[in-house]
Amino acid sequence: MGVPRLLLVSIAIVSIASLSGCKYNRVKTAQAAKTELIGMSKGELLSCAGVPDRTMSSNGTEFLSYRSGGETSYSANTFYGYNTTTLINSSRRYCDITIALENDKIQKVSYSGKTGGLLTQGEQCAYVLENCVGGNTNYNKPHLQKNQSSEELRESGIEITQPSYVDNPNFVPFTVKFNNPDDVDKVISITNGRVAYIIRPEKGVKISSFSGRVRAFSLQSKINVKVVEYDSASKTTGQLLDEKTSYYKSKSKALVPTVVDNNVKFTEKFTSNKLKVFFDNKLGRDGVVLFNLDTPKGSIQLIVTDGASGKNGEKYLYNGVEKELSGHFSIEGNFNQANVSKVEIKKKQF
Repeated sequence: MGVPRLLLVSIAIVSIASLSGCKYNRVKTAQAAKTELIGMSKGELLSCAGVPDRTMSSNGTEFLSYRSGGETSYSANTFYGYNTTTLINSSRRYCDITIALENDKIQKVSYSGKTGGLLTQGEQCAYVLENCVGGNTNYNKPHLQKNQSSEELRESGIEITQPSYVDNPNFVPFTVKFNNPDDVDKVISITNGRVAYIIRPEKGVKISSFSGRVRAFSLQSKINVKVVEYDSASKTTGQLLDEKTSYYKSKSKALVPTVVDNNVKFTEKFTSNKLKVFFDNKLGRDGVVLFNLDTPKGSIQLIVTDGASGKNGEKYLYNGVEKELSGHFSIEGNFNQANVSKVEIKKKQF
């Protein structure tokens, strides 16, 4: 049995349509940084951008270098054998930022690398510098709800919890709480520089929390959560219902395996309205794992990509106990039972 087209279409819409506005905001942030950072002290830069990847000095000028971004590009293509439009790993975009300082003051900000698309040059540079640009609150602004006027904006109902700093870039645990879950048809995306999880609950299923693990792809990273209205009948998105971003720092950058495993072993446990699932798969770049969850309120479709943590032989400490790293998610909502009814691995057809 193939992957439901509803899931495929919803992934495509979230991955392409809803990300375009964010990319435009990042372009503006990167452009602003080239002027707003001039004259900033080295201490202020380190405070907002973190420790650079490399440093060097020449003739009285100090150069600080950062690698920013590392995001998957999105384009029209066949999705793992299905003729539709969605995300693919067609190329990796990144930005090498070089900042020149004299007398501990910034004199110039330069960018190089595959910093964006034809109309979004520089957008990958914003990931490191966005906290340094004054007034840049694009990612944390509340959004209009359906039939709301601009005077009726509400604060985000999403809460994100994750460590502020991680030693292991392959293990970044997080929890998302949805304090005002709407009973509407919707798609939820969780990204960490690239898509990690896509959640598609049927109408009637209210998700109150979701936990998982992502990989850190930059030293200055973030977890972004979007809730987008979705029309099942016309297979089109409505407006952005809610969005929240949380930031953290990583000691190093995660390396993603090239391939996924050909099978998935998983364990599941349902307690206190929460389904916990642990699964073994590398989660490589050439495929994704699809879960179908059944509840009395309706089904939940979940896609897990290489943006999430997978099994790679590493160990980690949890409450003082050493455990083997694996894929994981837990989901809680208005249901008194839930189970995994189907698991599929989909590989890209080259």
